[in-house]
This record gives sequence, structure tokens and C-alpha cells, in this order.
Amino acid sequence: MATNVRIATTSARLKEAMYSAGKTPADLARETGLNKSTLSRYLSGAIEPKQNAIAKLASSLNVSEMWLWGYDV
Repeated sequence: MATNVRIATTSARLKEAMYSAGKTPADLARETGLNKSTLSRYLSGAIEPKQNAIAKLASSLNVSEMWLWGYDV
């Protein structure tokens, strides 16, 4: 049975995906409907996004939800 291993924080993956996509927090807020201050807290690692936010962010950044959570997929 395969086990998923978390190898990065959601904050680190979110920053990486934003850089790769050339997007700013303002871009993500506009595309996802998430609050800019909430996105700032995700980026700082102060809070972890819930499932619905991860789904919106992953879609906007064209990455998988599991990857964005920090898992090796």
C-alpha cells in the first residue's frame, strides 16, 4: 500500500506555484474569490487552507490539490 509523505509546507508550495505561474496574491484573490488577507496568512504559514480554498487555489495555479498540500505526488 502506497503512503503519501508530506515533504513541503502548503505555504512553500503556494509560493512556488505562484512564482511559476507568474501570479500575485491580488491575481489569486481575483481568480479564486478568496480574501487577500486570508491569502497573506496562507503564504506566511499562519493558517492552512481548508479543502475548498485548496481546490480553488490548485485550479487557479494549475497544480494538483495534493501537491499544493505539500505531498510528494
